[in-house]
Amino acid sequence: MNIFSISWKNFKNKGLTNSLSVLLLALGVGIISLILIVGKQLDDKFTKNIKGIDMVVGAKGSPLQLILSSIYQIDAPTGNISLSEANTLSKNPFIKSAIPISIGDSYLGYRIVGTNDKYIAQYQGIIEKGAVFKKPMDCILGAIVAQTLNLKVGDNFASAHGLDNEGDKHEKAKYHVAGILAYNNSVIDQIIITPLESMWQVHDHQAKSTNAMALLNNENDENAEENKSEND
Repeated sequence: MNIFSISWKNFKNKGLTNSLSVLLLALGVGIISLILIVGKQLDDKFTKNIKGIDMVVGAKGSPLQLILSSIYQIDAPTGNISLSEANTLSKNPFIKSAIPISIGDSYLGYRIVGTNDKYIAQYQGIIEKGAVFKKPMDCILGAIVAQTLNLKVGDNFASAHGLDNEGDKHEKAKYHVAGILAYNNSVIDQIIITPLESMWQVHDHQAKSTNAMALLNNENDENAEENKSEND
């Protein structure tokens, strides 16, 4: 009688105990695998959201709150900075590119982000339906927003003041869905993107402002790399 026969007979004699042991082992391996997979996906998503952004400039307040609100869209903005100040910053010779970001409104729980087409390009967003916005009050929906709210190109809706959809509705200025993005596994899947001018038009702002400026690919880093290569 070999070792396999002995093992099989022992397994049959204690079938219930051994079956439970195998089940618990499989369950443990499954939970660990799930944790590793979810952890990797979350890490990839957080990394993708901030990739290429060297600095975020906004109103005085908590630096963490500024990052969370401007990049990850999961906190309230720290305040406004004037558009003139933002434009001055974006024209700095040491800044290669900058993206204005204005938030403060939402629609059925999904945030509306006033910005420009550079924001979509930053996350390598692809228009699946419709086209990029061409005028104020046009907007582009993230894939999850469009699917959850069952919105399509050509639909119109009124935003609400605030980020929880509990504020007053802006019924006089409605957004027009110009396009829908393909699923991207980044923050743009869960937001509504519109030109910066839309935010001013909705709130009848005479003083143009934005919440933050995301500075991309700071040329200081590139110059440092070039100098390092030359020195080597």
